[in-house]
Amino acid sequence: MSKLITFMSYEKYLSIIKMSHSNFEKVFDLKKVNFNMQMLTLRDSIRKDDIKGIPFLLRSLEASAMIKIYPIDKDYDNSYSEMEICKLFSKEILLKNISPCIVYFYKKHNNINNNSVCFKGLPLKEMEKEFNIEKHSNILATEYVNGKDLFTWERDQKYIVPDNIWANIIFQVVYTLAVLQDHYKFCHNDLSPSNILVNINDMKTGYFKFIYKQKEYYLKREGILCKLWDYEFSSLYKPSCKIINNMDFTRKFNKFKDLHFFLNNLLGMNLPDKTRNFILSLYPEHLLNNYSKEELSEYPSYFDDSDSESDDEEYDDTSSIDIFHQLNWLTGDKYDLYYPEKLLEHAYFKEFILESGVNLFVDQTFSYK
Repeated sequence: MSKLITFMSYEKYLSIIKMSHSNFEKVFDLKKVNFNMQMLTLRDSIRKDDIKGIPFLLRSLEASAMIKIYPIDKDYDNSYSEMEICKLFSKEILLKNISPCIVYFYKKHNNINNNSVCFKGLPLKEMEKEFNIEKHSNILATEYVNGKDLFTWERDQKYIVPDNIWANIIFQVVYTLAVLQDHYKFCHNDLSPSNILVNINDMKTGYFKFIYKQKEYYLKREGILCKLWDYEFSSLYKPSCKIINNMDFTRKFNKFKDLHFFLNNLLGMNLPDKTRNFILSLYPEHLLNNYSKEELSEYPSYFDDSDSESDDEEYDDTSSIDIFHQLNWLTGDKYDLYYPEKLLEHAYFKEFILESGVNLFVDQTFSYK
């Protein structure tokens, strides 16, 4: 069984991941049950009513990995763009030390027959009978991220996560979004806390240095590293990019949506007052005036990640405070809303800007332009 990744430096972290990747390539076998590894589902159960990638954890004595198995909808295959985007970001953003908040890509396989022995125990043949899916599936393999997703991680804490940790987490996401938007005109289109993975590690000494267009930020290493995940509905709108998810031909690049979808969903979590008030301060007063102080202090997210009591039970969001859907995202400039690059200039992140004459131990620098 692979050991939990612990390390003193970011360089060591990458070396461990690269070694695990090398070992994974030696062990992984499409002709054997569970790909010649021990398979553990990352979910409590596999949904048979939703044609999406099914995430698993693979482990062996030498390696560990996350994989996604994609049943392919005959009308629309959204697995191709996710696999290619994951590969692209790993190569051009993670490995070039632009942002650490990207999952390390291992490999992908296309058109694996659903009868293959590696899929033994999965309901793919059963899904063929119920849904309009192909007789083959695709596979994506990446590094193993040990801390589940951000929503689950926060829910499992026995205390309210303090403001300094939230500021660190929010900066990681905002910086990475700013980079991806500027470089690729990227839209995630589903950036909820459940689609941000959390790597829990021993990096609690020193600082990470982030440079965004000559402006420097210093983040204390708090042992938490966020990883953007789940690109099944994502798009790249930069003309030179050939990877574009054409789920909706009318969709245009939007620099506001991902950021505010993420922040509004954070408001549905157990946030300390400073963090909650910061997020609320980003919105026009006339929207906040629609709600009482009690409602704003106990903000229920319209996006519900919790398990419902019944699979047939529909989530009722009629009582939710929904700032996100009150805004017209195509005219975000009208409200002078923040977008990732603009939010990096906010006073909320002032604590990450180093005063002159102060020296810090910087473990790793991540730089964009």
